[in-house]
Amino acid sequence: MDSYKNLPAGVFLSSLSALELYYGKELSEPVSICLRGSLADIAREFDDVDFPGIDGCDAVARFDGAVCLIRCVDEDEPFPRMPFSVQNLCYDPRRRVFLDPLNIYYDIRRGEPRLLDEVCCDEQTVIEGALLYSRFKYPRSRFYKGLEYNWEHISVYEQRLLLTRILKGKYAHRGLDILMQTGFIGTHWPELAIMDTTEHAKEYHPEGNAWEHTLETFRYRKAADLALSLGLLLHDAGKPTAKRNEGNTFDRHAQIGSGIARRFMARLGFEQEVRDEVVFLVREHMLPAFIPRLPTYRIERSMSSPWFPKLLELFRCDLSSTFRGPEKYYEACTTYRIYLKHRKNPFRTAEGKKQLRLYVE
Repeated sequence: MDSYKNLPAGVFLSSLSALELYYGKELSEPVSICLRGSLADIAREFDDVDFPGIDGCDAVARFDGAVCLIRCVDEDEPFPRMPFSVQNLCYDPRRRVFLDPLNIYYDIRRGEPRLLDEVCCDEQTVIEGALLYSRFKYPRSRFYKGLEYNWEHISVYEQRLLLTRILKGKYAHRGLDILMQTGFIGTHWPELAIMDTTEHAKEYHPEGNAWEHTLETFRYRKAADLALSLGLLLHDAGKPTAKRNEGNTFDRHAQIGSGIARRFMARLGFEQEVRDEVVFLVREHMLPAFIPRLPTYRIERSMSSPWFPKLLELFRCDLSSTFRGPEKYYEACTTYRIYLKHRKNPFRTAEGKKQLRLYVE
């Protein structure tokens, strides 16, 4: 969101968005906003206003095309108190100054977030912590240890919003780990939780079980693209139910996983275009390892997909997380480049063979 300076009077960037601005990062969506005013002011100043009824958010709207999470605050009231100290920074775009109502500036400078209420670590604190640690590389904290959590009240809308926001963070694996450790994933996303009980052979996956491997893949992303991130999250979702067959420990797990991915995203209400792309990535995620040795007619349909470059990126992350070399990735990229070159040549087939053309005068 580049137009934050044009936000209406009485609107402040808050929480994660204020921190991103402070650290010189690009503002990511959704943008967190506090508005000194009422719901009527939101409807007047913002577009596509929706009232989802979720904790800590009075409305979801758009400003200059960007999605904003808006919280209303009366003129004579302080800004809402956030559980982690560094989240209480605000930014006034009209005056171009940061506001520090709780005197937490030194926590931000040191990069050491702390809970303002040490004895009160509830479900909302865990959610805020997962978002915070997925966005910023603060020292690892075990703030959530030792308590039991009740996640039954989390709506599907909130689940999708939370997952999307975490996956768009540079350190998504940290936020996902917090949700797993506190039982959120076990309660709401059991198709992911079961991966934490699915063991890998150490010679192929020294990084750990299927869930630990999944988290490791996020360390190698170059961009926090939503479809790619969902593909990484779900690419091995079929392993827990796959059967061993002739030496293959997880036979057809990609095909099984694509069905799980489709149902998972449909349940959370992701858009159809995103679902289709992610299903392709999960179903085909094993293909790049074999394309240099397969005939073109077997792989042409997949390589002609506009999503194939993203599939190669998923393959690179998947391969890198096993601590193997990148040779197979480069081989797949070379094969793909050759295919694209031949496809553009009207005098050659997709395999690179010369084809006859008849010219009639």
